[in-house]
Amino acid sequence: MKKLIVLVLLMCAPLHCFAATYYVDSINGDDSQDGSTSIKAWKTMGNVNDAPIKPGDSILFKRGGVWRGQLKPRGGSFLGRINYGAYGDGEKPKLLGSVNANDGWSDLGKNIWQHTGFSVDVGNIIFDNEKSCGIKVSTERELNSQGKFWYDLKNRTLKIYSIGNPSDIYSSIECALNINYAVCEIADSSYVNINSLDIRYGGSHGIHSYNAHNIVISDCKVSFCGGGYQIDTIRYGNGIEINGNANNIVVEDNIVSDCYDSGITNQGDGNQTNIKILNNIVINCEYSYEFWNSGVGKIVSNILVVNNTFLNAGEGWGHLRAYKSGTHFMFFNTIALIKDFQFKNNILYEATEYSVRWQNASNVKDVISDYNCFYQTKGCYAWVGQTDKGVSYNWADYISDLGQDSNSIDQDPLLNVDFTLKSNSPCINKGIGLALITRDFVGTKRPQEGKVDIGAFERK
Repeated sequence: MKKLIVLVLLMCAPLHCFAATYYVDSINGDDSQDGSTSIKAWKTMGNVNDAPIKPGDSILFKRGGVWRGQLKPRGGSFLGRINYGAYGDGEKPKLLGSVNANDGWSDLGKNIWQHTGFSVDVGNIIFDNEKSCGIKVSTERELNSQGKFWYDLKNRTLKIYSIGNPSDIYSSIECALNINYAVCEIADSSYVNINSLDIRYGGSHGIHSYNAHNIVISDCKVSFCGGGYQIDTIRYGNGIEINGNANNIVVEDNIVSDCYDSGITNQGDGNQTNIKILNNIVINCEYSYEFWNSGVGKIVSNILVVNNTFLNAGEGWGHLRAYKSGTHFMFFNTIALIKDFQFKNNILYEATEYSVRWQNASNVKDVISDYNCFYQTKGCYAWVGQTDKGVSYNWADYISDLGQDSNSIDQDPLLNVDFTLKSNSPCINKGIGLALITRDFVGTKRPQEGKVDIGAFERK
């Protein structure tokens, strides 16, 4: 046994000794360099995706930089993870899945303007540095008011209704491209860390993991993603999605906002186990957290959705749809066998329709939901069933009829502007917590205000 241990240590030692770090600088970088130091940094995403990296290596983007295109992380192994992160000072590195369309519009008459050269569907248009978004329509004849746009798939052109040249009306125009399947696409790659990146303006997902394991996504910002066509005119797009077979996934300390469908989701038709969604802030998404699994004979086990803050579900640009269901905890019909699914110590603050919703009543028993804080003045606390065929619940009926959240509270959590708890919050010392470590929008960690008892969980 001792000889085996020594052999394993000797095998692992070279990885630790010779792990490489590559640097990427969008302003002063040069792709002809080797990327081995910040002085010899690469410049473009092309070098990042083609890099000959190996387990234990890191690729770091310079803070304050901006890149366009798709990041395709390479996988490591049990001997070492591949780390994608940031270096330097300033704002998180921005990875954009959009094309800048500040110029290049042609006047077609009758307030219709055209932009050519788009190779894929445009899911969303973000105007004036996120002050507003366009309204996507499915036919050209629906272009009848300011900001409505239509993507002509046949001719690969974008048309928009605008009273005047869009270049003159808007200070910035970002067209989010429907890239398969995300701005950051982790496909069949495992042992990957994604840390401290700012991912925006994807017409599909922000970060997408498919058939992967041992993934950590932490301290990232993901925003304004989704809106592209998935099937015909059915639109989609999540902030962070875990799909397919998945195990040992951690999604922690991220801020996700303004995504077309869900902020964070694990879904699909594969086996999923040991998935932890912890200490995230989700704002203005149609669903704050979404789950479903259609896999016959598949198993979903040890799912923890704990210490998250969900705010204003259904208040984002994605709510402009025929099928409105602004919901914090959206549990679609699930066939897979579920073992140990816990939704605890979360704050659910205002939703346009429902705090929680189960599409199938038989799935209610599959979840242990407790020690949460609800604050709902607009829609209803819970809904079971389809949109047109279901049962709504007020607080008292929700607790008594569904057998959930017996230790939860129905009160204003009293949040600061950065979504930390005020000193007089009812969540403090009540078995409910925002997180053991609170955060602000740039990811700075600072001491909590007051002791937070997180009930049945210990933060590890």
